[in-house]
Amino acid sequence: MCCKSQNGVMQRGKREDLNYGHSLFSTFGWIICGNKMNLSNFFKRQNFLESSLLLCFCLCAFFQCIQVKVSNLFQILVYLFFVLYLIKNPQEIKTRFKRFQIFFLIYLIYAILEFLPVLTSPDIFIALGVWSRTYLMRGVLFLVLLLSFKNWRPYFLVFFSLVVSFSVDSIACLFIDPLPKFGGRVTGFFGHPMVYAGFACIVLPFFFYKALQENILFKKVACIAFCFAFLVLLVLNGTRGAWLAVGASFIVMLLFFKFSFKSLLIVFCIASSIGVGSLYTSEEVSSRMKTLTSSEIYLKSERILLWKSSYKMFQDHPFFGVGLGAYGDQYKNKYIDNNAKERNLTRAHSNIFQLLGESGLSGLIGYLLLFGFLLLNSFRNFTKFKQGIYVVIFVSTLCLFLQGLTEYNLGHSAVMKFYWLWVGALFPLSLYLRNQNENWNSL
Repeated sequence: MCCKSQNGVMQRGKREDLNYGHSLFSTFGWIICGNKMNLSNFFKRQNFLESSLLLCFCLCAFFQCIQVKVSNLFQILVYLFFVLYLIKNPQEIKTRFKRFQIFFLIYLIYAILEFLPVLTSPDIFIALGVWSRTYLMRGVLFLVLLLSFKNWRPYFLVFFSLVVSFSVDSIACLFIDPLPKFGGRVTGFFGHPMVYAGFACIVLPFFFYKALQENILFKKVACIAFCFAFLVLLVLNGTRGAWLAVGASFIVMLLFFKFSFKSLLIVFCIASSIGVGSLYTSEEVSSRMKTLTSSEIYLKSERILLWKSSYKMFQDHPFFGVGLGAYGDQYKNKYIDNNAKERNLTRAHSNIFQLLGESGLSGLIGYLLLFGFLLLNSFRNFTKFKQGIYVVIFVSTLCLFLQGLTEYNLGHSAVMKFYWLWVGALFPLSLYLRNQNENWNSL
């Protein structure tokens, strides 16, 4: 690793996986602990448009877990500065587009497949609004980020802003009183347990990976501590689908590496986290834990009845579903199960069943194509280049996908924007590090 001493002389020491010491922990030191000349020089080398675009991206990422309206404001500024940058530097954007054109092609196919159910919707204007919000604009942020910068450092700053945002939201969980309607489950700034759970599904694989692969004892212990704290909060959050998704994703991550003492240590920490969390959970969370081992939930739960109704919609409208934006009305007026107790639900609490009922095969194929591509691309690149960043992308994507089996996280704007910023920063970051002969085995 290259690290800069106080007299400015570059010394060669033990290699770190991020050049110039910009791992997560050294970045805290880089930004907070006084090595400001590096950061200052970096911004001085950027022109006004590049600096403004980066600043807006970082602030958009930072506020994503804290206040979505502020994040949306910076998202608008991101688009404004990007258009100006495109007008001024069309050739640069064209060059970057060629590097990432497969992502644009896959996302275009996905958007088209999700658009087709609009044409069969009872209210085409409502359907267009749902399509533009859910399947078009959130992913555009990802595509714009892919094209915005020419080296790895800006992408790392966006990634770092996301990690800080989630950390601040996690700290807020300790001080914000849980809402009574959620039975005392911790929720963070957004006030909804499934939103915090979505953020956790995306970020936790990063800390899992760091805890497994970090060679420096202090950093390893710190990552284990982060894992412990975040997992306890996730238990207190009470989202069962996220519990199962995080557990399964961690097992998948272990498969990328040889089992060793350190792997067993992390497993022990996870088990301890769940145990400690269980001791202090509310009655609501405790009861949700018990349902995981109850056969009753798999036969008569409200969610199972909801999925049966979605499947009936699919049987009646196999190709394009009942139409975008029409799920709630169709469910309440035509497809609701006689045994259902919650009769005003407007979503299927599952990406798969929401798409089957609302968008049919067209929507489901588009969804599976997009996330299947992201999983396959990251896995293939890991096997080819052995860069740990691809493990983080793969497991974060898998974890979010698995949570989506029992929750309609596609419909949570904050979660999906966070995810698109996450992968939008990590994919180009890995490419530019590789082009500069830097091997990122550990963030």
